[in-house]
Amino acid sequence: MELREGGRLRVKTGCGTCRIRKIRCDEAKPFCNRCVKTGRKCDGYRELKSTSPEAPNNRSRSPSKNAEAQSYNGQPSSPLVLPAFDDDQQRQLYSYFVTNTSTANCLYYRADFWTYRVLQLSLSEPAIKYALCSLSALHNMFRASISRSTPSGRTAADHRSYSLVQYNLAVKHTQKILAESGDGDTNAVIKGLVACVLFICFENLIGNYKTAQMHLQNGLKIIARHTSRSGYPKPKNPIMVPEDILQVLHRLDLQAMSFGDSREPYPHHLNPSPLNINTAAPPSFDNLDTATSFLIDIFRSMFRLASTSEPNPISQTSLDAFNTVLSSWATSFDYLLSTSKVAEQSPNSIILIKMYHTLLTILVAVRVYGIESRHDTQLHHYRSLIALGTTLLSNEEKYHASVADNSIFSFEPGVIFTLFFTAIKCRHPMVRRQAVELLARSRHREGAWESIAAANVAAFVIGVEEEGLTDVDRAGAGPKVVQEENRVHMVNIYPVVDERAVDVGCLMRKGNDWGMRRGRVDY
Repeated sequence: MELREGGRLRVKTGCGTCRIRKIRCDEAKPFCNRCVKTGRKCDGYRELKSTSPEAPNNRSRSPSKNAEAQSYNGQPSSPLVLPAFDDDQQRQLYSYFVTNTSTANCLYYRADFWTYRVLQLSLSEPAIKYALCSLSALHNMFRASISRSTPSGRTAADHRSYSLVQYNLAVKHTQKILAESGDGDTNAVIKGLVACVLFICFENLIGNYKTAQMHLQNGLKIIARHTSRSGYPKPKNPIMVPEDILQVLHRLDLQAMSFGDSREPYPHHLNPSPLNINTAAPPSFDNLDTATSFLIDIFRSMFRLASTSEPNPISQTSLDAFNTVLSSWATSFDYLLSTSKVAEQSPNSIILIKMYHTLLTILVAVRVYGIESRHDTQLHHYRSLIALGTTLLSNEEKYHASVADNSIFSFEPGVIFTLFFTAIKCRHPMVRRQAVELLARSRHREGAWESIAAANVAAFVIGVEEEGLTDVDRAGAGPKVVQEENRVHMVNIYPVVDERAVDVGCLMRKGNDWGMRRGRVDY
C-alpha cells in the first residue's frame, strides 16, 4: 500500500499505529517515514512549537525521544489530509522529500525548518507543495548525475525538466500569498518567507545565482521590515518572525557571501542597516542552536565589514573587536559542552561549528584579505581543520547505509567551504592536499556547490601556485614552497552548470601589476 492522493492521517499524541503494531517509531516529523512508505495510517504528528530539538546529525536512523518530547506539547489536533497530487511522479517526489531530502538537510542544524515547518505548510499551501516537489526533483537530478539515472529510470534531464514545471506552479501560487502578506497578515508573511527560502535553494541548485540573490535579499528585507530592524520605517503591526525561518535565511546568506558565482558578487551595498559588531557573547548559551546562530552572525558581519572597508583593510579596532567576541563565544561554548549532552546528541554539529570558529580565527589573524604569507603563521589552525574534517567525514561514512547513494545532499552550508579555503590558502603541500582529498571523498552537495567540483578547482589553484616547482620543492613545507609573488590572492569561480564544469580565474600580483590566470575544470 502506498501514499495515496487525498489519504488521511489520523492524528493523536505519538505514533499510535506504530505503538499498536509494537514497532519502534521515534520519527520527529509531521508523519513518520515508516508509515509514509507503507501507507499505514499514522498518528505521529503534533503541533510545532517555537522551540525544537537539536538535529539528529550523527546519521543515526532515529532522533532522540527526549528531544522530541521537548519540541511538542503533545496535544491532539485535527486529522490531517495529504495534499492532492497532480500525477504519480509528483506523489513519489513528495514522498521522497519526506523520507530523504528533509532529513539530509538537518545534517548539521536543527530540524525545525525542513522536517517540520515546510512539511506542515505543504499540506495546505499549494505554493509550498509545488516548491517542495521541485526541490525533491533536483535532489533526484543530483543522484542521477552521479549514477546516470535514479531507481525510477529517469535521467538527470528528466528530473530537471519536471522540477522546472513544479517551480513555475509554485511561483504562480505564491502571487496570492504575496498579495495577502502586503496587508500585514502574519500567516501570509510566514508562508511567503518559507516560499522565499525554497526559491533560493532552487535557483542555487540550477545555477541561477543572480535570481537566488534576488530572493535572498527580498527575504532579508521582509524580515527587517516586519521586525523593526534599523534602516526601515517602524511597521504598523510588527510580527515575530519564527527563529527557524530567521536562522535558515542567515545561513543561506552566509553561503551566498562565502561561496558563489563571481559573475554575481554578493550585493553588500543593498543592506541599508548599520553594521554593529557585538563584542560580547551572552554569558551562556541555552542550546547548540543559539551558539551556532551567534557564530553565523559573526561570520556575516566579518564578510560584510571586509567588503565595505575595501579598498582599505579592516581596521585594527574592528579586528580586536572580532577577537574579543570570538574569545567570549569560545568560553560560552565550552561551558555549554561541559554542562549539557549536546556533544553526545549532535557530534557532527559540534565538529562543524568548531571548524567555523577556527576559520573565523584564521580570517581575523590574516585580516581577511591582503598579504598571503600571513596564512603561513596559521598552519596549526589549518591542521586542526583537517583533523576535524576527517573526523566529521568518518562519522558520516560510518552511517552510510542511511544516506542515499552514499552521498550527502543539502541546501545549506556545510563542510565544503572550510575545506576549500584550507586547500587554496594553506601553502603546506601535505595539508592542502589532504583538504583536496577530503573534498573529493566527501561527495557532498551543499547549495550551489558540489564537493568534487570544489576539490578540482582547489587542485587547479594548487597547480597554478606550484607551477615550475620540482617534486623536491613541492615536498617541502612553509613559505619557501610558494613565495608571495606566486600566490593566488583571489579565486574567481564561474560555474557552467549544464556542462558540469567551472571556469576559474586566479588573481595574482607581480610587483605592482595584477593579472588573471584562467582555466576550466570539469567535475
